[in-house]
Amino acid sequence: MAATFSLSRPLFLSHRPLLLLILLSLFSLCLSVPASASAKLSSPPYSAPRLQEAELNNPLSEAIRTFSRNAREGSKLWQAMQKRHVENHPDGIIPLITYLEMDDGVELFTNYWSIGSKKRPTVLIRSPYGPTSEDLALLFLPYGFNAVMQNARGTGFSGGSWSFFSHDWHDGHTTMEWIANQHWSNGDVYELGVSADGFLDVFQSKIDQPHLKGQSLIWTSGLPFLAAFQNNGAFRDEMTSLWLDLMQVSRPWIPKNTYLNTTLKHEGWDDFWALRSLQTEEFKRIKWPAFHMLGWYDIFTGPQWELFNNYNTLSDPSAQGKQQMVVGPRGHGSVSPRGSWKNWYPGEHKAEAWALDQSVKRFNDFAHWNEEELALKDELIDELEMYTLYVCGASDYFASKPPKGLGQYWTTIPSLPKVTPVTLYLHSLNQLGSNPATSKFPYEYVYDPRSPVPTLCGNNLFLAAGPCDQRKAEARDDVVLFDTDAFPGPVTVLGKISVDLFVSSNCTDTDFTIKVTDVYPSGESILITDNILRMRWKDEVREGTQTAKPIVPGQVYQVTIESWPILQVFEPGHKLRLAISSSNYPRFSTNLNNGNNVLEGGDPIVAVNRVFVGGQTNSKITLPTVNLSDLPRNVT
Repeated sequence: MAATFSLSRPLFLSHRPLLLLILLSLFSLCLSVPASASAKLSSPPYSAPRLQEAELNNPLSEAIRTFSRNAREGSKLWQAMQKRHVENHPDGIIPLITYLEMDDGVELFTNYWSIGSKKRPTVLIRSPYGPTSEDLALLFLPYGFNAVMQNARGTGFSGGSWSFFSHDWHDGHTTMEWIANQHWSNGDVYELGVSADGFLDVFQSKIDQPHLKGQSLIWTSGLPFLAAFQNNGAFRDEMTSLWLDLMQVSRPWIPKNTYLNTTLKHEGWDDFWALRSLQTEEFKRIKWPAFHMLGWYDIFTGPQWELFNNYNTLSDPSAQGKQQMVVGPRGHGSVSPRGSWKNWYPGEHKAEAWALDQSVKRFNDFAHWNEEELALKDELIDELEMYTLYVCGASDYFASKPPKGLGQYWTTIPSLPKVTPVTLYLHSLNQLGSNPATSKFPYEYVYDPRSPVPTLCGNNLFLAAGPCDQRKAEARDDVVLFDTDAFPGPVTVLGKISVDLFVSSNCTDTDFTIKVTDVYPSGESILITDNILRMRWKDEVREGTQTAKPIVPGQVYQVTIESWPILQVFEPGHKLRLAISSSNYPRFSTNLNNGNNVLEGGDPIVAVNRVFVGGQTNSKITLPTVNLSDLPRNVT
C-alpha cells in the first residue's frame, strides 16, 4: 500500500521550502511505517544526514537547480502553462510515495505526482543521486504530464546493491509497466536523464520498451567505459575517483574504495564494459525521438556526440532523422569554480529553456491540450533545426584587448556544414606550417611522474571547467609547443581535431598528451580542447577483451590522438597552438612509465620521450574547417 497525500493547491512553485520539508518528512515516514504500508528495505536505509551530505558534495545538485531556474525563467510557454495546468487546476496536485518491487524482488523508492483524474502521459526520471534530479521531472507538470521519480537500485532510499548500471534496463521496464497500468496514465512514458541519470535512460534499449515514446538526454553518455578511461585507456582520475567516492556516501557499510577498485580492475575494454554499453544491434530498438543536450566543455562531449549519431543512424527507421541536438558552451551543468559562464559566453543560458520546450515538442503528446494551448505552443516555442550550436570565439573575459567578436553566438542548422580538412605539419623551431618538413628532427623532453603537468581547466567535473590561460603550464621544460603564424582571416573549426605523431620513449609505457589553444595577439593562450593517449592501450578495442601491450623502448610509433568535437572561431591576428607533453594531472592519472596498470601502481620511472617531425616522420595536425557563413546568427 502506498503512502499518499494530496495538496489542495500547488506548492512546488510558490512554497518550495515547505514542499521539501513535507517530502523529507514523507521520506522518513516511508522508512518507519509498518510492512503493510511500505516494504522493508533489503539493505540499511539511506539516512537523511547521508542524503544531505551527498547533496552538498554533488556538484550536479547546484547545476540541476540552475538548470531548473533557467528553464522556468527562459520558457514563456512554461510560464503560461503552469498557470493553466497547475496553479488553477481544480483537483490540485497529488504526490504519492511507494516502493516498487522489481523482477528480482528488490524494492525501489518511487515518488510520483499526478494532476487530476484525467489519463495523461508521464515523464520518468530514474536517478542514482537520491532526490537531486527531482526538480527536473516536476518541470513537466505544467505541460500536463505526470511526474515519476525513482531512486536507482542500491542508491538513495532504494534497496539492493548498485551494480554499475547492469540491471537498470530491467528496472526501467518494470517501472514503465507499472506506470502504464495506473489509473492516471495513458500508457505513454517519456524519460529525462541528466548526467548519470541519462545512462539509465540510454540502457533502456537493451530490451524492448513498448511504453517508451521519447527521451531527453542531457550532459550524458551511453559509454561508462569512456567516462572512466579517456581515449580507451587513460584513467580520468579527478572525475572518476571523486565521483565513485560520492556514490558510496549513502552506503557507508561498503568498504572504502570498493567502487573505485571495481572500476580499476577493468582498465581495458572487456565483458564488464560490453554489458554496460549499447551494442550496434541494440540501437535498432530505439523507435522514439530524443532531444540531446551537450556542452563543448562537458565531461561526456565526445561519447555523447557519438551517441547522437548512433541514435540518428543506427536506430529503427522510424526514429532516424527525429533526433535533435543543442550544444552549448558549458562544462558539466552550469557550475564552475571560476565563476559564471555568462561572463564568457553571452546567451549561453538559453539552452535550458530550449531543452525544456524542445523536449516537450519532441515528445509530441498533446492530446490533453486544448486549441488555445496548442496555439500557445506554436507561438512560444522557438523553431530549432536538428543542430543548434553555440559558436565559440575569442572572449574579452580573457583578453587584455577586446576581440573582434566573430564568435559568441547561437546558430541553428538542419545539417552540419561541409568540412574542408586543413593539415598543418610540425616543424623545427616550434612551428606549424602547411608544407611537410623535409629533414627529420626529434624534440626530446623528460617526463617525471612525480612532477606532472598540472591540469588547467578543460572538460572536468570537480576541477575548474572550460577554457583558461595555459601559459603557466606551457612554460615547463616537459611541454613542447608548436604555433601557426597569425591567421590573416577567420578560421572556423567544427568537429574533431586529429593529431598524428611519431613518438618514442625509453620506457615500456608512457603517455602523450595534446592541447590546442587559441593564442591571442596580447599573448593569452586559451584552451580549446585536449586529449591523451596511454601507449599500452594505443590499440583501440571495442570487442572481446582489450589487452595492454608494452611498447619497445627506442622504437618509433605512429599514433593518432583525436580531440572531442569543438566549434571555435580563430579570429584574424590570432594563432593556433599545439602543446605536446606526457601528463595532465589530476584530470588524468599520471603514467608511472613502468608498464603496470593503475591498480598495481609501483615505483615511477623517469621517461625520456621524443616527438619526431620531418622526413618520414611528418607529425601533423588536421583541422576540420568550415565556412563561418554556414553558421548564421539566426537564433535570438
